[in-house]
Amino acid sequence: MEESQADPFKKLVELIKEEFKTIFSITFIFSLCGLIYALLATPIYKAELTMISNGDDLGSLSGLAALGSQFGILPSSDSQNMGIRDKKVAMAILTSREFILEYIDENDLMRVFFEDKWDLESNDWSVNKESIPTYEHALKLVRDNSLIEEDVMTGILKYSFEWTDANLAAKWVNDTVKEVNNKIRVMAIQEAEMSEQFLKKELKKTSQVGPKEVLFSLIEEQIKTVMIANTREEYAFKVIDPALVPIQRIKPKRKMIAVTSFSFGIFLSFLYLIIRRSYFPREIS
Repeated sequence: MEESQADPFKKLVELIKEEFKTIFSITFIFSLCGLIYALLATPIYKAELTMISNGDDLGSLSGLAALGSQFGILPSSDSQNMGIRDKKVAMAILTSREFILEYIDENDLMRVFFEDKWDLESNDWSVNKESIPTYEHALKLVRDNSLIEEDVMTGILKYSFEWTDANLAAKWVNDTVKEVNNKIRVMAIQEAEMSEQFLKKELKKTSQVGPKEVLFSLIEEQIKTVMIANTREEYAFKVIDPALVPIQRIKPKRKMIAVTSFSFGIFLSFLYLIIRRSYFPREIS
């Protein structure tokens, strides 16, 4: 019984001894290919920024907005104006098509993202007209390489971007958050000023004490919004840790590639021997 259990192990040892050169050759070839790929593959770096939303601090107007709506003194778009301060809205703007393409265009990043198709000497695309990258290609590239993650328990947001250029990856993350903050801050000022003008007009139309008190409160809130927006640069997102230029690459993972290619080489070598011995036994001397 013990001999029968030991037979498979003995056969395996004998197979390794008999076919050592074959096993070594196949494993060596795959390991070498994996090593070459790991060394030559373009390194990818990941820049990450940590932030929190300022939405909670800016949401105090919603209660007054609801109160004012009972008197019919707020414009119908006011709920949307309040919503711009919501965290999800700010996150949506950060990943929106319009915002991304506007940033790409302002910073002339098309030729950076598609540098393999850009000719520095002629300062033009080196491919034919049909192959020239479009803004849609750039948008897909950015969305495929960027990610926003939220810790539901703490509300902390992590915004990251992966790219072959470590400096560009860090610059993209830091600059886009700054741009979103500025965009929403300017928008909030404009909306608050428009709301204030509207409320002042409504104030002149009414002589009743109740509606007047509500209007004064709402005007005060609009003034407060403008004050906060003018003094707070990090209006929508407060950056806790800005993105630093990453030193270590995240791809390719050379150790993992080496181990995987080595293991795959061994597996294929044994598979080759099993098939050869099963279907071509006569070739084995």
